[in-house]
Amino acid sequence: MNSSRQINIGYWIAAFIALMMFQYFYTTATQVAQLSYSRFQSLLEQGMIADVAVSDQYIQGNFTQPVEGRSMFVTTRVEPDLARDLQAHGVEVTGRIESTFLRDLLSWVLPVALFIGIWMFMLRRMSAGGGMGKMMQIGKSRAKVMNKDTPKTTFTDVAGCEEAIEELQEIREFLAEP
Repeated sequence: MNSSRQINIGYWIAAFIALMMFQYFYTTATQVAQLSYSRFQSLLEQGMIADVAVSDQYIQGNFTQPVEGRSMFVTTRVEPDLARDLQAHGVEVTGRIESTFLRDLLSWVLPVALFIGIWMFMLRRMSAGGGMGKMMQIGKSRAKVMNKDTPKTTFTDVAGCEEAIEELQEIREFLAEP
């Protein structure tokens, strides 16, 4: 893969991540109000809460009319007995809302990146040698075919005594005509 393609892919990935982060922060900042639990209970008593969705950690819902320019809210869930005891003593109950943006992003991006990585690996393996490339060469012999008519070493290349040359000639004759 040439470097201009790699740079372009990098720009696309960076732009996608930037867009996702912008969307997350924009949605969080403009539409969803993060309330303390005490404020949620006071708005509930005033009749300002239209509907809620209760999970094991959060309470999310909509206002009957926008409060501070926001139509939705989220707060942490607190045990009712604990909240009554704390409010009886004048304590404001707050919670921390954890961001799941990174977890949600990674749960979507990692499988896609893994799929693309495997796909690129397979394409490179298939293109390395025409057709199926090295993928279909499993079990093929890599032995080189030697031509007996073109010896590379001759008897004049052998250094040493005449006896060694005679022995080599005998071995050659035996191998040629056993």
